[in-house]
Amino acid sequence: DNQTPKVELTEKQKQELDKLYLDLLETKKEIINKYVEYGVITKEKADKKLNWLDEHYQKIKDHGYIPMHHHKKHKDYDDKNDHD
Repeated sequence: DNQTPKVELTEKQKQELDKLYLDLLETKKEIINKYVEYGVITKEKADKKLNWLDEHYQKIKDHGYIPMHHHKKHKDYDDKNDHD
């Protein structure tokens, strides 16, 4: 079976990816906060999104910064209109 080869990243590679992921996280959070500011989404919805982003980042970190290829088994909060 053609599973993804098991790749182990070096600490330096992980640090570089971590910095990029954190930059991305910050940018996404800024966008969400702007949406609240502009009245596009509610504060409650924003908080859910922000929590999800933090959890997602934690999962990536726990997974050694290797992208996970399996599809989500559980549905994230109302993802009908939250394609990301």
